[in-house]
Amino acid sequence: MDQTGQEDTAMMRGTGRHPVATRLAALILGGVFVAAAVPKILHPAEFALAVFRYHLLPSPLINLLAIYLPWLELVSGLTMIFLPRWRRAAALVIMLMLVVFTTAVSTRLVRGLDIACGCFSVDPHHGRIGLWNVARNLILLGMGLWVYAGHDT
Repeated sequence: MDQTGQEDTAMMRGTGRHPVATRLAALILGGVFVAAAVPKILHPAEFALAVFRYHLLPSPLINLLAIYLPWLELVSGLTMIFLPRWRRAAALVIMLMLVVFTTAVSTRLVRGLDIACGCFSVDPHHGRIGLWNVARNLILLGMGLWVYAGHDT
């Protein structure tokens, strides 16, 4: 019960998720995606090279992705932080991006590529891909699921 004597709405819905925890997860997840977007927006050519190094896309799609993806990350992150009515949709978009990112990193690890992640920096010598990237993405994916399932407006 809260201070007014009413039961917490999340607990009443049976989700078992506290709204404060959901908001905190949304803030962290949104902040991560905003932080990841900024260097890519500021340096699109370098980010295009980072995308190219994954060797997953045909050349004509690389520049398009390098321009579009950071803005999708930024808008999704800001929506997660500042627009609670759209938070569930933002969580879904972020989870889809995380599935794609995790698949890309995992396939490159299996193939033995030693490349920069391109996640939070466009510097080719910073942030090599590794199991840490997969683990981090799975944690973020879990946070996205938490926000999506425990959404409160």
